[in-house]
Amino acid sequence: MINSAINKLLSKNDLESTIIYEVFEEILSGIATPIQTSSFLTALKTKPETLEELFYSIDASRGFVKKINLPYSCDNLIENITMNEDSSIIDISFAVDIICSANNLGVLKYSFNMDKAFQTLSFFSENFFNKTLNNFERLCFGYFLLDKNEPYYKYSSIVDKNLTFDNIFSIIDKFLNPYGAKNQVIGVNRGELVEKIALLCLKLKNSNSLVMSAKNNFPYISLESETYVAEAWKDKIFTYTLTPELLGFKNHSIDEIKCDNISHSALIIKDVFENKTKNASYCAIVLNSAMALYIAKKAPSIIDGIELAKKTIDSNLAIEKLEQIIKSYSN
Repeated sequence: MINSAINKLLSKNDLESTIIYEVFEEILSGIATPIQTSSFLTALKTKPETLEELFYSIDASRGFVKKINLPYSCDNLIENITMNEDSSIIDISFAVDIICSANNLGVLKYSFNMDKAFQTLSFFSENFFNKTLNNFERLCFGYFLLDKNEPYYKYSSIVDKNLTFDNIFSIIDKFLNPYGAKNQVIGVNRGELVEKIALLCLKLKNSNSLVMSAKNNFPYISLESETYVAEAWKDKIFTYTLTPELLGFKNHSIDEIKCDNISHSALIIKDVFENKTKNASYCAIVLNSAMALYIAKKAPSIIDGIELAKKTIDSNLAIEKLEQIIKSYSN
């Protein structure tokens, strides 16, 4: 089937659901060769992926990741997803997770790899990996490394890591969380993906999601330019544009929130949480945390979310939560 799908794509035709399910069955069960999989991913790049192709590819892939149930309400879970993060920028996503957790939102992040947020947490606590599940309910915080022996990772990574371009797996990866968070904040680095990803959230029944991308392809709310936002709520999409001025912030250059490496980023975040600075990093963390608090209904509006995020930092709740996590994972 994969060869037929490749020919269909090269003829600029979209793939039907039945074909997609069969193709991903072949890829993720190891039937397709690495060359066939590479050819399929390359052919798929010759045209924009349709919403249906993304949805059925994710749905097919989810069957190859083990589901783990947590004794926790999915309605009170949040997942912050950032696609193609810039390693030179401070780890805003990690800081947002800490602020959400400090407000009793269950934070869930998963990965097959030591991506940016996992590296930040490992800077604070090297021993966190095997303790997160046991501590999750008490801490409202969990970073989970998934088993690399699972079929999805085993067969997708063989090809994915050798390709020089973004492919559909870079999107699929972000929607395989086996823990079932209903609230999502998703940052993308391509503005044309914002509405498509929001519609995808609706189809995946993550109907309390917020997708954003700044004009400069910054996958967060920007302090130097407009940010395009799409909210998926119930069965509708709402779109709007935000600017720093509209939200009560001064403009800051992206260079003001850059860091040298993960350890530098972690120390900047710690300084912000310890109320040592109210610089651009503080503003970026507050503003992006506000989006998460708002979409998870911890704040009735983005403006209220900003005030809550500021209060969480200024009252030392954020640093106390970070220290609680570090202590718990270090024991």
